[in-house]
Formats: sequence, structure tokens, C-alpha cells
Amino acid sequence: MGLGKWIIKNGPGSPGSTAKVFAKQYNNIYNADRSAAWDDIFSSLYIQRVMAAPSMGGNLYSTVEMEDIVEFTEGDLPLFVFIMMFLETSNFRNNIRGTFSLSTEVLHEMIEENAPSAIKLNINKLREKCLAFASNF
Repeated sequence: MGLGKWIIKNGPGSPGSTAKVFAKQYNNIYNADRSAAWDDIFSSLYIQRVMAAPSMGGNLYSTVEMEDIVEFTEGDLPLFVFIMMFLETSNFRNNIRGTFSLSTEVLHEMIEENAPSAIKLNINKLREKCLAFASNF
């Protein structure tokens, strides 16, 4: 693994470390209620993140409805994490162009390692949907 990938996977606030947090939260919700549907879990994750949003400057949460985000993900946690990171910080939005392929690879890998049941899209479809979402901004 090269240094760039290591940083994207392990650095503070990186796609990899953020994906680990989302995977842990996803697993906690799912383990507490194994009958919970993915859309209910994603809605809970969304609400948790938005409640922390006042401490994060430059977020775009008000530009997209929660239900639209949840539906767009098709139950794929890597896509959900990408969208949440995209909406949360201008830093991610400004840097994603140069790190898109590597960032989506890391998101997919980290969720695969930590919450494999939350992957619904292959890497190519993930990238396609990430690009489709980001192109709206």
C-alpha cells in the first residue's frame, strides 16, 4: 500500500477512518435490532450525523432531503458514506477530484472489512453513483 492510500485509509477524518465510524454505527444499530431495514438504519445514521453538523462548518445538509439520500444509496453503505462526507465538509468536496478513484476504493474496502452486509453495489457502480451525486453540486 502506497503512502497516499495509507493516508486516505487511516488519516484522521479520512474516507477510511470515516467509513470505519459509519460501519461501527451501522453494526451497533443492526445488532440492537436485527429486523431493522437498511433504510431505517441509514435514516438513523443520517440523523446522528446531522445532529453533529453544527460543529462542522460548510455543510450542505439543507440542499438534499434525507429520504432522497437514503433512497439514492440503494442500501449501499460506501455510497452513503461518500454522500455524507460530500455534504459534510468543503474539504472533502474540494479534494475529491484528485483522489476520487482511491477514495471510493478505500470506502468500499473499509465497509467490506467492517460491515460487509452493508455493501450492495460493486466498485464500478459505486463510482458511477458517486459521480452522479457529486455532479449535482
